[in-house]
Formats: sequence, structure tokens, C-alpha cells
Amino acid sequence: MKPILLIIGIILILPFAFADNENGKLTSGGDLLITDFDVKIDGLTSRNIEYGDSISRIANPSSLIEFDLQLKNNHTNLDMGDIEVIIQIEDLDLEKTITATSLTNNNDKRFKAEMTLPSDAEERDYEVFVEASGELNNTIHRVEYVFDIEVETSSSADSSSSNPTILQQLNDSLSKLNTDLNYYPLYTQCYSDYELCKTDLNTKNTKISELEPMKSNYETCSQSLTTAQSDIQLCNNDKATFQTTSDNCIQELDKSKKNGMLYGALGALCVGGIWAFRNRKQTPSTKKLKIARSW
Repeated sequence: MKPILLIIGIILILPFAFADNENGKLTSGGDLLITDFDVKIDGLTSRNIEYGDSISRIANPSSLIEFDLQLKNNHTNLDMGDIEVIIQIEDLDLEKTITATSLTNNNDKRFKAEMTLPSDAEERDYEVFVEASGELNNTIHRVEYVFDIEVETSSSADSSSSNPTILQQLNDSLSKLNTDLNYYPLYTQCYSDYELCKTDLNTKNTKISELEPMKSNYETCSQSLTTAQSDIQLCNNDKATFQTTSDNCIQELDKSKKNGMLYGALGALCVGGIWAFRNRKQTPSTKKLKIARSW
């Protein structure tokens, strides 16, 4: 009776233990989290792998295993540096290391790696061990993740595929449902974005149609502006020509005035010279005679 109670107790405790490791098992620090984990086996993806899960998709010797995990720096202010992710499949001597220089604060980043199972892999469950670490504020933050991959040989795979058990059928159905549920939010988000883009496009088309009549007015104004600028240039040219002509006229007038004064002075000198010369030629009797005539 006691063993049965012990088993029941373990079954009841396991969900709470795994719930505590929802974002991985924190072994150091506390700001580095594994927020999502997908595994693809020979092209078929199992999404949202949880800590301690056993992947429903069956692998075979020489299967290609692709790992896709998402890390989050849960610190709200500081960036995390020296990011390193180590993925190991125990008992198969397989290991991959992925590095990144930084992980910005309160942000996610995806890391990917792939491995090929050896051709002589035994038929059994293999534990996958994942450890991610990063340095923040002089402290190493570390988180772990573990889950199982089941490997079957070709003979057992053929027999099981020909006569699938109810449990396998249930696992396949749950896996398909899980995939559908994961894609549904993507579809709804994409459709919502499409509707927003369509609304935004209609708004822009309406604005374009409202602005279209302004095009002819703009072209008319542009032509008028070009004509006005041409007229202004012609006026400036005429003004420059007038100014040049005016300056030339003033210079000529100044020359004329100067010449006129010079000619006047010369004329006065000439008249004065003639008058003086004539006065010197007259005799005293002649002068008396003129005076008597004037009386």
C-alpha cells in the first residue's frame, strides 16, 4: 500500500516541480530565462517543449535534430554580455556551443543549433541537457533545461508504425493540436495586421484623392512664378541699362559745363584784349571829338 501512495505522491508533486521550472531551472543569478524551446526532428517540429518533457516525435539513428530556443534578459535596465548556450545529448557524446556578445535589457533573442545522431545510436531515451549563461553587473546568471528524446531503430519503427498503439495515436493527436494552437495566434495577428494595413492604405488613398485637385493649381502657380521671375529679371536689366545711360549723360553734362566755362573765359579774354588794343590806337583829338559828338 505504501509504495502505491508514494507513487501517487510523486505524480502529484511533479507538476508543481516542473511549474517552478517554467522558464528553466535557475542555478545562478535570476535574470536569464529560457522562455521558449522548439525541437525539430527530421523536419517535423515539436513546439513549446517544457522542462522535463519527453518529445513525442520519434528519432532514428542518423536523424537530424534541430534546436531553437529563446533566451530573455529579464533585467529592466542593464544589458547582459558574454552569452553562451551549451547543448548536450548525454551518452551520445554530442555537444554544441552557441555564443553571443550581448542580450539587451528586457529583451528576447533566439539561438539555434543542430546535431546529427550517430548511426549506431541505441534504441532508448536520451536526455538533452541545455545550459545558458550570461554576465550582468559582474554576476554570472545561469539557467538549465532538460528533456528527453526517444530513439527507435528502423525495425521497431516499422513494427510500431504498422500497428500504432493508442498512446502513440494520442501523442500524435496532441502534437498536431499543439501545433495548430501555436499557429492560430500567428494567423490572427497576421490577419489583424493585414486589416490595419488595409485601413491605413484606404486613408492614404482618400488623402491623395483630396489633394489631386491641388495639382493643377500648383502647376498654374508655378508657371506664374516663373513668368514673374522672368519679368523681374527684365526689369533689373532695364534698370541697369538706364543707370548706365544716366551716368554717361551726367558725365557728358559735366564735361559740357567745364568746356563752356573755359570757352567763356577765353572769349572774355579775347574781347578784353581787342578793347584794350583799340583804345591804345585812338589819339587825344579823336577822343575829344567823340566827347563833343556825344554832347
